[in-house]
Amino acid sequence: NILGNIYLNLHLLMLKLPYFVFDLGCAFLLFKFFDNFKTKVLAFALWMFNPLTLYATFMMGQYDIISTFFVILSLYIVKKGKEIDLKTLYLAAVFLGIGASFKVFPFLFLIPLASLAKSWGNRLKIVMIGLIPYLLTILPFLPSQGFRVNALFANQVGKSFYSQIPVSGGESIILFLAALAFFYFIFLTQVSEKVYLWQHFFIVILLFFIFTHFHPQWFLWLTPFLIIEIVKSQFKNIFVTTLMLLSWF
Repeated sequence: NILGNIYLNLHLLMLKLPYFVFDLGCAFLLFKFFDNFKTKVLAFALWMFNPLTLYATFMMGQYDIISTFFVILSLYIVKKGKEIDLKTLYLAAVFLGIGASFKVFPFLFLIPLASLAKSWGNRLKIVMIGLIPYLLTILPFLPSQGFRVNALFANQVGKSFYSQIPVSGGESIILFLAALAFFYFIFLTQVSEKVYLWQHFFIVILLFFIFTHFHPQWFLWLTPFLIIEIVKSQFKNIFVTTLMLLSWF
């Protein structure tokens, strides 16, 4: 009787309607990310009609779309700024922190973002500013044991640490952390330009998927970068992208 009731469909529609706002926001930001009108429309269409969003967001009802929106927003404001200024970087860090309040993966992008600042003091400020929104949103829930067990320290959070190389009886090299530290070192020691920021984000999130048995909705984190790469390269690496989609499927 419940499944046949029209009010159930209305209820599900109302629950998922906010997701469509963020979905449309992602498409709009990708549209604005490019300068040529043809590439703008292509990026918009690739996002709106990709099966990942339709399945993960509107069929499964997962809210990864919200974090993904704030990641794209942080990229967009840095790219559209006339020059690299600290206020823009601080604002981008805030957006990453807000996104991490829903799913923690935007924290991976704080170091590449901070590498755009020249002084180590400003880099530290960017990272700290990115942590503030997250800390403020979890603070009311910290006394809850259910929150600590099922959200803050959930098993899914440590999935990327499973891939290891044993070096002794009780010690192992965690491959994801080792690779991440290597690229963070490169980002922080080389002169960074904002035009390469999306590529640095792309590298970091690719590392996560290399070493992680991921849930289907997590692939949404990678999708904006795949679309940007496809549009910029004019489908040069479409074969590799297709293989990645098959791995998701």
